[in-house]
Amino acid sequence: MPAANTKPKRRRKPSKPYPSFPLTPHNNGQWCKKIRGKVYFFGIWEDAQAALEHYLRVAADLHAGRQPQLASISADGPTVKQMCNRSFPTLSHVGGLAKARTS
Repeated sequence: MPAANTKPKRRRKPSKPYPSFPLTPHNNGQWCKKIRGKVYFFGIWEDAQAALEHYLRVAADLHAGRQPQLASISADGPTVKQMCNRSFPTLSHVGGLAKARTS
C-alpha cells in the first residue's frame, strides 16, 4: 500500500506588480517589508494595491522608528472619557461607594 502524501501543496509566490514595488511576497500569503530589522506585513497577495496603500500610510513612522499613528474612528467624535462623564456624572446614587467628581 503506497504511503499517502501528507505534505501540503505550496502556493507559488506572486511576482511583484512592477519592478520598483517596495513590498516582497512572504510565504504566509501577505506582502511584507523588513524595516529596521523587523518584518512588517501590509496585506494579502490578492490585493497588492491595498497593501501598498497601507505601507505608504505607515512607512514614514516605521522608518523613523516610531509606532505608526493609526487613524481614529472619528476625529471629531466624543472621547471615551467624555462618554463616561456623560453616562456616569457622579455615581453618588450607588450606595455611597463613589464620591462625586471634583474636577
